[in-house]
Amino acid sequence: DLDIYGISDVVANELDLRATPTPRLTIDGKQTSLDLGTIKLYDAKPGRSVLEKTSKHEGRWHDFTKHFGEPAPAWHAIDARGFPASTNVKDFREKWLMIYFWGLGCVPCLSDGMPRMLDFYEKHKQNRDRFEVVGICIDIEGEIETLREIDDSLEPIIKNVWGDRRVEFPVVLDNTFRSWERFGIPGLGTVVLVDPEGNLFEGDETTLDRILLESSDPEPHE
Repeated sequence: DLDIYGISDVVANELDLRATPTPRLTIDGKQTSLDLGTIKLYDAKPGRSVLEKTSKHEGRWHDFTKHFGEPAPAWHAIDARGFPASTNVKDFREKWLMIYFWGLGCVPCLSDGMPRMLDFYEKHKQNRDRFEVVGICIDIEGEIETLREIDDSLEPIIKNVWGDRRVEFPVVLDNTFRSWERFGIPGLGTVVLVDPEGNLFEGDETTLDRILLESSDPEPHE
């Protein structure tokens, strides 16, 4: 999938152009050249920087790093797998909740972040009654409408990057900017922890790893 874009004035960020829909090409390892033909660029939908600036100006931005110890916001879902789409943060009380924000266009998420989540989920499979991982897939362009579309796009990643491992933990799709602004994440690949009381908790998967391991250790004998 080629993500093709251009900005007429990089400094002023006056005009954002994109190829819509994103061109999809199939090539093999024997090809040494590729003719893309003519690609037309159209006015793009507001990008992340514009959406974030507007959200802050209108008072909707909620930076989770400034609200540790306070109730976590609710995510926005248009589709979900692993639980009903109506499920939200409040439904995980009495469990630790680790939320991982990712997207199909986020290379570090696909190459490193999601594999880390898969490793974590497998490592602590004996403690799944005490925690849950939820992967929130963000598509602020609004082009993805179902998790089936995500699954189709992930097939080559699953085969060639994840070692044929599939996502076992619940996944939420948000094709808006709502979840992003409600948590105020700095970007995709962000991990957010929520404690069993439903409050934001400082840390990431290494923090939860330590908590689960320490609390599962047998008590020392006298």
